[in-house]
Amino acid sequence: MKVKLTILFQLIWLSSFAQITINSSMMPTANDTFRLSIATNAQQYDFSLTGTGYNWNFSNLTAVDQRVEDFVNIASTPLVYNLVFLYPLVATVAAKRADAQLGIVAISNGYNFYKTSSSKFAEVGFGADFQGSPIPVKYQEDDVIFQLPLSYNQKDSSTAVWSVSIPNIGSIYETKKRVNHVDGYGSVTTPFGTFQCLRVRSAVRQRDSVVYSASPIPLPAFEQEYIEYLWLTNDFRFPILKATERNFAFQVEYMDSIKSFVGMDELSKQNHFEVYPIPTQDFIEIKSVDSNQDYSIELLDFEGKIILMKNTMKEQKIDVSHLPAGKYILKITTENQIFTKTILKTN
Repeated sequence: MKVKLTILFQLIWLSSFAQITINSSMMPTANDTFRLSIATNAQQYDFSLTGTGYNWNFSNLTAVDQRVEDFVNIASTPLVYNLVFLYPLVATVAAKRADAQLGIVAISNGYNFYKTSSSKFAEVGFGADFQGSPIPVKYQEDDVIFQLPLSYNQKDSSTAVWSVSIPNIGSIYETKKRVNHVDGYGSVTTPFGTFQCLRVRSAVRQRDSVVYSASPIPLPAFEQEYIEYLWLTNDFRFPILKATERNFAFQVEYMDSIKSFVGMDELSKQNHFEVYPIPTQDFIEIKSVDSNQDYSIELLDFEGKIILMKNTMKEQKIDVSHLPAGKYILKITTENQIFTKTILKTN
């Protein structure tokens, strides 16, 4: 009897580390909505650690904000994109994309377009307003995010290429080389729970070039390299956690339930802090009503990357004039509480 129980416990222990496989049914589809928490205290973790039957424990991640990733039908995007990303021949699903600034070119109100097949999940292009004009951009070579099905120790690579001509402005060119390695499996724990998972390390090298019609000389190419660490499960059609390493800093998002954050507007009513002006072009001033209260601040982008950090402050004037226009998170930490507020930076 004792031997049988020992064998049973061993089987249970081994099953807890069983490898899973991710196939096309686990890729996003229309009407999928995923709530993601943005964490800031990633510096305490080494995301490169991996192995077989590995237990990743990120239970102490602290969320400072949330966003929602919405996947939609191709038909719900603007008609000009419908015609280029014809469902299901070219693309099978779309998702809103973040606004961006490339040189003097503003890219806004966009959608990324994806195609899922039995052999891959790929980004096939995007559509966005370039300086206010909606333009579809179909990739000459797709960005293959995953070769499917995914299983442990799988390796693959792909090169994405696209270009677009913008009336009265010029042209933009981009190449992106992605190298994937499914380098671990086991279980991952986040504040949301514990899940069986595969871990994928994706190394990306990207090069963007801008050529303006008014200038015969192209601008220097903008090059970047980053690593995405993704933990995939059979429970959701989206990574349960994603950590992006860029310039030795980490941006971390993980799937989560709805959370409420203490807002500065409420705190102002309680006479804790004053933050002004909002929106701002140049400076943010922070004033604590309690003149003897020490506090520290962090300014983060919406991916959780720390832009600025100051410790042991009383009153402070923060220069944000050098930052691109957009939304940022101001985090104020006192001895007993953490407060956050969304800051809008304008040009």
